[in-house]
Amino acid sequence: MKRIIYCLAFLFTLSNYLFAQSIDDPFSKERMRKDLEVFKNIRVKANSGLYKYRSEVQIDSIYLWAENEIDKSATYLDFYNIICQLTDFEGSLHNDTGLPDKYLRFVR
Repeated sequence: MKRIIYCLAFLFTLSNYLFAQSIDDPFSKERMRKDLEVFKNIRVKANSGLYKYRSEVQIDSIYLWAENEIDKSATYLDFYNIICQLTDFEGSLHNDTGLPDKYLRFVR
């Protein structure tokens, strides 16, 4: 029984290593644009304090900046940095942007 558990644990670890996406792997601009659109829609609909610290014009401006930054971006990390800047610009201390655990392990 222990042998089966060890084999399963080994196979699980090996599959995570072989199929894990690196934070520096390419990330398509099309997918970035779709993800940015979803992110913005969630912020507008669910974040009641979105315009508390910044005006609607300022928020629209930073999202326009983000769309333009995608043209210069190529990796998951690039996109993550754009999202972090958007979150920081909004000004609320209740919002947080973090990497998924698999990427945090990679960065460490």
